[in-house]
This record gives sequence, structure tokens and C-alpha cells, in this order.
Amino acid sequence: MIAAKLGKMITAGTVMLFMAGCTAPSTSLSIAGNITEKQPRDSSYQGSGLAAFMVGQFALKNGDLAVAADAFTVALARNQDNPYLLNLAFQTQYFSGDIEAASDLAARIERSDDHIMLSGEPAAALAAMEQDWEALYVLAKHMVADGRSHHTGTIMGAWALAAQGQGDAGLVMLDSMDQFLNNYQSQTRLSQQALMAEYIGNAELAVAYAQDLLEQDNLDQNIVLDMAGILLRNGNADDGMLWIKRLGLPFPRARMLAEIESGESPLLKSPDVINLIATGIVTSQIDPMQQSYQPISLARLYLAAYLDSNNDYVKYLIAESYIEAGLTDDGVAMLSLIPDHSVWYPEARINMAVALRSESGQGSLALTIINDLLDDYPENPLIWAEKALTAQRNQHHAEAEKAFSKAMSLGLNNGRMLYYLAIAQADQGKDDLAETSFRKSIEQAPFNPYSLNYFGYWLIEKNRGFEEAKSYIQKAVDKQPENGAFVDSLGWVYFKMGDYQNALFYLERAAMLIPDDPVITDHLGDVYWALERQTEAMHEWRRALIFAPDAELEKHIQTKITRTLADE
Repeated sequence: MIAAKLGKMITAGTVMLFMAGCTAPSTSLSIAGNITEKQPRDSSYQGSGLAAFMVGQFALKNGDLAVAADAFTVALARNQDNPYLLNLAFQTQYFSGDIEAASDLAARIERSDDHIMLSGEPAAALAAMEQDWEALYVLAKHMVADGRSHHTGTIMGAWALAAQGQGDAGLVMLDSMDQFLNNYQSQTRLSQQALMAEYIGNAELAVAYAQDLLEQDNLDQNIVLDMAGILLRNGNADDGMLWIKRLGLPFPRARMLAEIESGESPLLKSPDVINLIATGIVTSQIDPMQQSYQPISLARLYLAAYLDSNNDYVKYLIAESYIEAGLTDDGVAMLSLIPDHSVWYPEARINMAVALRSESGQGSLALTIINDLLDDYPENPLIWAEKALTAQRNQHHAEAEKAFSKAMSLGLNNGRMLYYLAIAQADQGKDDLAETSFRKSIEQAPFNPYSLNYFGYWLIEKNRGFEEAKSYIQKAVDKQPENGAFVDSLGWVYFKMGDYQNALFYLERAAMLIPDDPVITDHLGDVYWALERQTEAMHEWRRALIFAPDAELEKHIQTKITRTLADE
């Protein structure tokens, strides 16, 4: 997932540079004015500066950065000379995406002859929006001297030069982005130089930069789109279309190619300077060489969204960061803003369904989203795979089996698909088919610990092949020794083989790794019973009941408890 590149950007104790707290933003944030509107907030805290400050602190701890931003601003209005409050107000406004409010606060900080990191960034964005290139360059030079803002300042300063007819100087300025990378060429620098060379009319240099960048491994798909656009616009249409064909499965490649052929593709239109600045900021936040501070990455995405409110990739990344932080509703709301004509629409809808199917009671909605997407892209194997996974999550095993088979028939035939297909078949009692699929899965992906453990445990439950099962499970444990489910499986196969001492060793370890799992706790009770440690067995079985197992397991455990009590 792309969000993985950004990391968990919303984390307790990391959002502010000079303060602690959990600061998970919500979609009540104002991003570029058109993405979302600010919602009315509770103003009951406005009675005093102290009350507002306390509300701000509690809001931070509770994960509502937008409320914290407003509260600290109210507190500041009652104590305007307090530098700590000024700092808090600036950072919360900026980190919640209110660029204009943050810019005003940063100006107050600078007028007080104080300076904090990032203070120039919101003002630079405003200067860019006003196309005040001289002011932008001055602010950017100020940012370059700030370690946290170096790359953002370099991008903004270089484009300020280019917009004033000094593109060659802008290209030289971009070179400084990689000065500490030991001759490594970062994705950010190369992509920005390619776009700038095109902007100043040097098509040959632009194409050369683009082709060099496209040869790098693990290139972000949005960068591929940007570079393909350069090729398409500068006499290399065949190469550009080849890179479109190489995009990942979620992209509507056939439609994109048709739009290029008809001359209607957005990739055929050169972006303006403000769009290019936004693109550079986004690229710098996902570039593996930039090592951006995680919460600042999210703030920079808001900054890019302010500059280019039509940038669907920014919306996608912000949404993914919400979902990674557990803010599913906010992430889904942001993904829903990506229009159906966008190249990011299919992936946005897929990820919306993935997020929803993990939420209780949202499985049917997730399946509806996927089915609607299949109406538009019936030959996309990835969408069929997501339909299968969603159906499987909803306990629709027959539907899942059909969808997995369809995905595989369309080319998505790999060990992972076989693994999930085997589970769908096993859940329907199709043992022969399931075993065949499990074995094929392990043959294609012999180092996947999940398929090794699942098949091994499945064999145990069928009361056969214990030695083979132990071999598979041992490999899974060797790969992930801290995985409590795998360790439980190993203990359980020893139990089934009558080796109670080894079973005890692994099951006690599994219970330490996952102390609240009813199945593991039940297994531990069984091995205690086998070792004639009835009191400990009863204790574990009763604990297993506390962990709210399913009805079948609860009945099974209760039967053992009743039997033990009757024997006493």
C-alpha cells in the first residue's frame, strides 16, 4: 500500500515538534477550501483562556487536532504575548491543514523575533497561490536554512526562479536536494528536474531525466504517470504509452490509452507552476530517500492539497493515512471525494471496500462498492480478488470461491490466491479440492508462513498427517517465532501426537504471546488436563469462556468444565 511509504503518520506523541500527544485529524479539516468544509464546533470553552487551553490539551490527547487548533487559538486571543500558546496554535493549525490560519500565526511569531521550524511553509504556499514569485523565493530561501523544511523550500524556491524566467538556476537549485545522498539520485530531484526542463522548453533534457528516473526500481506509480506525461508531450508517445501499460492493475489502463489516442488525456496537458510545486511536495513525502518526519509528511500533504485542490493523489494519500491510523470513516469520506473520471478512482474504491470490510457491519456495503466497480471493469483480476476477499470476510464462501477462481482465470494466479481459494473450499467442506489448493499454494509460495501454518493446522483438525503438519507449522514458527497463533499450532500438533511436555512448552508460550485468545487458552487447559493438572485446566477453560469465544467453542469448553466438576 502507498500509505505504508508514508508510515503511520498520525501517532501519539509525535505530531508536534515541541509537545506530546495523540493527534489524529478528522475530515472536518479544511483542505484547500474545496475538499472539506469546516464543521461548527462546540464553543463552550470560550469563556476563559485557561478553559480554552485545557480543552486544547484534552482534544490533543483524544485525537481531535482540529478542535485543539481552535481551542489554542481562543486561548491565544486571551493571552496574545504567550510564545508557548503561539507555538501551539501555529502547529495545530498547520498540522490540521488550515494553511491560512497557520500563515497568520507564523507571521506573528516572526514579528516577535522568534522562530520555529516550519513557520515559513504556510506563508510560502500563500505566496505561490498569489503568484508572487519574488516573495516565494525569499520565503523559500528562509525555508532551505531550516533543516525540516529544506526539501520543501528547495522545491518552492526552484519553481519561483523558473516562473521568473530563471529555469536554469532552478535546475541547479534542485541539485542541492541530493547533496547528502552519496551520489544517489532521488526520485524527487529527478522528477522535478524533468518537469522543470519541460517547463523551460528543453524537451531533450526533460525526456532524458524522465527516462533515467523510469529505470529506477520501486518507482511510485504517480511518478510513473508524471514521467509518462513528459514522454507523451515531447515526441516519445510510444514510450509513454508503454509505461501506461505497465501501471499496476488498479489503474484503468485501457481507458487511459484510449484517451491518449483521442487526444483527451489529462496527461497531454502541461501542468502549471503551482500544480508542479504541489507535485514536488507530494513526491518528496513518499520518496524513500527523503526520510521525512512522519507527522510533518501529513502536514505537507495538506499543503499540497491547498495548492492543488484537484490533485486526487493527495486525497488518496491523506485518506490512506487516516485509515492506517484507524480513522476508517474519515478515510472513506476522503476517498469518496475522488471522482469516477480520475485514474485513481478504481484504487480508491478498492481501498474503500478494504477499509469497510474490516469494520463491523460494513461488509455488505464493501461488497456493493466492489460489485459496482466490476460493472465498469469486469476484466480486472484485482477487483475480482477483492470481491472474493470481501465475500470471504462476510462468510459467503461459495461466492468467494467463484470470485477467486475468476481472478485466477484472468491472470492473478499465484500462491496467495491459491491460499485464499483453499480456505474458501475448506470452509465449504470441499476437502479434496482444498487440500489440492493448499499444496499448490505452498508449491508456488513455499516461504509463506500463513499458508504453511493454515494447512498444517487443517491437517491436525482432520486428525491425519501429524508429522507432515508439524513440519509445515515448524517452518511457519521459524519464520515468525513471535506469532502466537503459529506457536499455538505447534503446541497443538504435539498435543495431538501425545507429546504433552513439548505441547505444554509451546502452548504456555503461545498464551504469553496472546493471553486473551480463547482457542489458545482452551488448548492450554487441555494440555494441563492431559498432564493431570486439573485445577490449572479448569482455570484456563474458565478464562477461555471470559474471552467470548463463538457459541460452538463455548459449548465445547462448558462440556469439559461440567465433566470435570462431575468427576470431582
